Amino acid sequence: MGEERNARLVTWTQNGSFETTFLRRLHARYGCPASEEVEQAIARPFNLLSLLFARIYFPTYPNGLKDIARFVGFEWSDPAAAGAQAVLWRSEWEQSHDPALKQELVKYNADDCEGLRRVTDFVRSLSTPPGVTTDGAAADVVHTEFMRRETPCIFRRVQFRLPELEAINRAAYWDYQRDKILVKSSRRLQRIAAQSRKRRRVKLRVNETVRCPDPVQCPKCGGPKLWKHGAASRTEFDVKFGSSGIKRWVTQHLLQAPV
Repeated sequence: MGEERNARLVTWTQNGSFETTFLRRLHARYGCPASEEVEQAIARPFNLLSLLFARIYFPTYPNGLKDIARFVGFEWSDPAAAGAQAVLWRSEWEQSHDPALKQELVKYNADDCEGLRRVTDFVRSLSTPPGVTTDGAAADVVHTEFMRRETPCIFRRVQFRLPELEAINRAAYWDYQRDKILVKSSRRLQRIAAQSRKRRRVKLRVNETVRCPDPVQCPKCGGPKLWKHGAASRTEFDVKFGSSGIKRWVTQHLLQAPV
């Protein structure tokens, strides 16, 4: 990212531009310190998260500020503090005006700013030329342009880390040769392959049969006279959990349905 001549407000926004909108409202309502850098920062905000997305991958599960800031070595004063807790503190302070709650809010916001500064310095250090050190010098950083490109689209012998994987790969390659190449060149193998593709329909044993009661009236007109022309059935498959394990359970529903 590098150094910039003009001051810029760095934010961490995951949903829209909440921070910048809020700061502009505060600036319009209360003004700001008589500083040209502050005015330039509010006028030219920058969302750091938009720079990280699909460009820099940290060894963290979410792309949250707390997770990445902890990775670069910063820890909040209260590790259990979060945005939801800050909203609760604010609500309680508006009712009680307790100075202790106000201090917790101020400290939490200050930690957020410091954590964002640490992450910004870390990202800035990634673009630092070789031989130049910064306070947020990145350690254990791998640049993708220097990584060995692994692609299966070249003809070479694959080096497996485990010998078992090599045996599996040889078997899969032999299956591919037999099914895709040799079968096309032999009518006998074509007949064998066609027979193997025919799936045998296995008739499952019915565990339970439920006979539905006959209707007492026609479901369409409500009349008492019914003409039965055939039976209907429905088979449901389920599993039952027992003390010794899991077993398949087949239930067949029978209905002498009028047509």
